[in-house]
Amino acid sequence: MKSKNQKPKIGFFHCSFVYSGGGERIALEGVLGLRKRGYEVDLYAPAIDWEKCYPSLLKKARPRPILFSFPRFIPFSDAMDMGFSSFLAPLLFSKFRRYDVFIGENQPGVWLAWVYAKLLRKPYVIYLNQPNRMIYPRSIDVSTGWRANKNFVLLQKLIRPVKPLVWYLDKVSTREANFLTVNGNYIGNVISTIYGKEFLECPAGCDPFPHGKLRLSKDKYYKGIIKVNGHTIEKPYILLTNRHYLQKRFDYAISAMPYVLKKFPKVKLVITGAFTDVTSQWQNLAKKLKVEGNVIWLGEVDDKYMGELYENAAVYVYTAPNEDYGMGVVEAEEFGVPVVAWKRGGPTVTIEDKETGFLAKPYEVKDYADKIIWLLENQEKRIEMGKAAHEHVQKNFTWKHHIDVLEGAILDALADKRL
Repeated sequence: MKSKNQKPKIGFFHCSFVYSGGGERIALEGVLGLRKRGYEVDLYAPAIDWEKCYPSLLKKARPRPILFSFPRFIPFSDAMDMGFSSFLAPLLFSKFRRYDVFIGENQPGVWLAWVYAKLLRKPYVIYLNQPNRMIYPRSIDVSTGWRANKNFVLLQKLIRPVKPLVWYLDKVSTREANFLTVNGNYIGNVISTIYGKEFLECPAGCDPFPHGKLRLSKDKYYKGIIKVNGHTIEKPYILLTNRHYLQKRFDYAISAMPYVLKKFPKVKLVITGAFTDVTSQWQNLAKKLKVEGNVIWLGEVDDKYMGELYENAAVYVYTAPNEDYGMGVVEAEEFGVPVVAWKRGGPTVTIEDKETGFLAKPYEVKDYADKIIWLLENQEKRIEMGKAAHEHVQKNFTWKHHIDVLEGAILDALADKRL
């Protein structure tokens, strides 16, 4: 029998760890945060790529495959891992008998948590960054497809013949959770409308500023150089960090550069992220607009250098037109960097317009560029906005707050008698 003070054992299921995305970061931080509070948490995922998805965090979190992992050299190994693990999940229930409660994050993580919770009569909590995009794609997903990830293309094709069944299982596994936690109020309302279930707002946090008290000065952002990945970057510069997927629409920032360069001919747009087959499209656009000399492509940047990039940026730009949350926004604000994004989607929650950054008119590139120019011109105001951005994150978007909400949902689920 479990003693009164003994903390529950948690089985945590995430959809996959095959790239360094926001959902993956949230799952890893959730597991590590709960472990720090004394919980025994085991992390599982159908597909795991130890090199492409936050390698240092994966080593700490130690995720395990649900079933087994196909060798990475086999084409579509991620899709096969997710497919077989989901299909055979009910046969593996005895493997998870030891847990007191389950957490499922994003499909098929939610499905896995539901299966084992029902078969073993245990409570489960789910966390959603978004609705199931295979069933409920955004307009941007429909227009761009999944070209940057061939595994998702295959999964979409495999799901198509049985879409009504997948729709039903997705809906049931979401609705029957003891508690639904979501990544912020904006996407929470979208999810609640689709699934007809109330939610707990549990937004992602970010790492605290690493050098103690934040110090803001014009010299820091507008003078000097930094060196990252073999590139010498002269200040001031504009920073963009995101995955190279068509949905992220880097072309908006590149298209804004001709306007910016009329006022600030030396300023650079610095872009991070591993190259994909769409990167060349954006590079060609930069050449077409004759701004290629002012766009620096850094590629994948190690976490220890990402902080330096944020800390020294004059402006951060977030270009995704219909983003569910946008962790890059919060990370930039924590470092005291004002953000320019669209007045649409998740950034409307994480940015206080004209206070911590600017929300441009969707999707007017000239207005977007004007906001960038204003921040480059008004250096004192930029410092004030950076300070406000940092305070905004400290008050509303910390990992501590995220873990507080998640832990509360777990304990309430264990007290819930609806099994």
